[in-house]
Amino acid sequence: MEVAEELGYPLWMGEFGVGSAAYRAGHWTRDAVDLFDEYALGWAWWCYWRDKASFGLLYPDGREKTHIVKHLDRPYVFLCDGCRPLSFKFDGSKFVARLWVVRNQLRAYVYVPYRHFGELKGLVASVDRGVVRWRAIEERRTVVVEIDGVSGGTTVEVYIYRGG
Repeated sequence: MEVAEELGYPLWMGEFGVGSAAYRAGHWTRDAVDLFDEYALGWAWWCYWRDKASFGLLYPDGREKTHIVKHLDRPYVFLCDGCRPLSFKFDGSKFVARLWVVRNQLRAYVYVPYRHFGELKGLVASVDRGVVRWRAIEERRTVVVEIDGVSGGTTVEVYIYRGG
């Protein structure tokens, strides 16, 4: 972590995984991506083939290995203009992104999976400081959050959840 931070580059965890038939494989997957999110690490699963019990995300007949995929298909900030992601937290119904503010106005693009949130209509985006404007782009499964009124060098938390 320190070296990536010192160089100013994001850290990437490539090709991690667990055999889908392993004891508590779904829990292991959830715990691994929760840890990566805690430090805003990028990651890639190994791999996308079809198999019965190994690392593939599909069974030989093409069905999804839901006990694994439901933990991998999660919200995340995929583009941040005026900010740097510090951490993410997702509990199955609410997503929280902690962002380091670089400029006084920032824009974050968040992928919001259908599997956990359904239609984007009815979602709420809020922040712990500043003034927020946001919009949903359903066809891209994206929520765009714009924040004004925060100063550079501070952190802001963005919350996305189902309203009402």
